[in-house]
Amino acid sequence: MKHLLLTPAVAALLLGLLSPDARASTVYSYVTDLPQGYTGAPGSTVTFNVYFVETSTNGSGSLIVGDGGLLEAGAAINRVSGAAAFTSQALNVTPGTGFDFGPPLNTSHLTAGELDFVEVENISRDTGVFGTTDGLPPGVRQVLFDTVTVTLPNSLGTTTTFALGRNPIGEGSTVTFFGTYNLDTDGSTQD
Repeated sequence: MKHLLLTPAVAALLLGLLSPDARASTVYSYVTDLPQGYTGAPGSTVTFNVYFVETSTNGSGSLIVGDGGLLEAGAAINRVSGAAAFTSQALNVTPGTGFDFGPPLNTSHLTAGELDFVEVENISRDTGVFGTTDGLPPGVRQVLFDTVTVTLPNSLGTTTTFALGRNPIGEGSTVTFFGTYNLDTDGSTQD
């Protein structure tokens, strides 16, 4: 059996907000819907979604909602070890609910060992992308960023580890709509 391991500890980013109280009660992270330690058949493909998650506790409000949604989003996944390979990705460009501005602003880079992307909401709209809270615990909001397919190696007993996080090329690819708060920095600064 093949193993595909996504390391959420590497993916989680703690980001501050506008005040000391809010900083202590909001967490932003990049996650997938693929269970950690996933095991698949040799040579098979695995498809999973990449989300940006905002978790607000202790009465702090959502900066995503409060600032008109997300204008821009970006992330990167890198193979740390092993031989599983990225084979495709599909950005969330669904009109009205996704980042549908299109090229040249929506960009992606895909090789067997890494992928990164930046996607932008249509700036002619009144608001950005809000994601959903449906079926999630109170205070949790998730925004679909990307759907990724990985092909597992043909040999048994192979483990591959990936690291998921912000897009290092964009250095601030996930920003809110009105105030352009950069949610990828160490603290929410305005660009």
